[in-house]
Amino acid sequence: ELTYKCNHKCMFCSCPWYAPNNKYPVRNELNIEQWKEVINKLYDHGVEIFSISGGEAILKDGFIDIIKHIRAEGSIRGYNNVITLISNGLAMKDEYLSLFKELNVHLSMSLPGYSTFKELTGVDNADGVLRWFRKAKEIGLKTTVNVTVTAINYHEIYETISLGLINGANDVLLN
Repeated sequence: ELTYKCNHKCMFCSCPWYAPNNKYPVRNELNIEQWKEVINKLYDHGVEIFSISGGEAILKDGFIDIIKHIRAEGSIRGYNNVITLISNGLAMKDEYLSLFKELNVHLSMSLPGYSTFKELTGVDNADGVLRWFRKAKEIGLKTTVNVTVTAINYHEIYETISLGLINGANDVLLN
């Protein structure tokens, strides 16, 4: 988890620092050089595959540098495994998609519901997420649609999964 920053307010958020009565206070985030050291140490200890999340990882200053470092250091060590980036899609940009394709990053985006998206996340961006799935498919970038199942969106799970797949997602992750 690269950052505490997030541009959603999901009622199902799994980030412990936002939970009521949490015991995980927000502290200073690691800077880019510290993240590079962590990545190197993880490689030293046998880690070969990385998944990145947040908050919203794209909001971390220098997140591209972190991904590039994972790829470059992995290449030095003989690894070219997929890097997974978990995102809510709100801060996505075309240039990120192109870079993800180049760096073998698998994009995993949250679509907890279609009609219930705003109620669940505090943001009205279901169509925006679907647009990013379409754009990713156009350039051949592999993606996953993340669907968090709740009592609120249960009635539309089939439709939500279908929309993700129809719009280009390759895989489904159910939470």
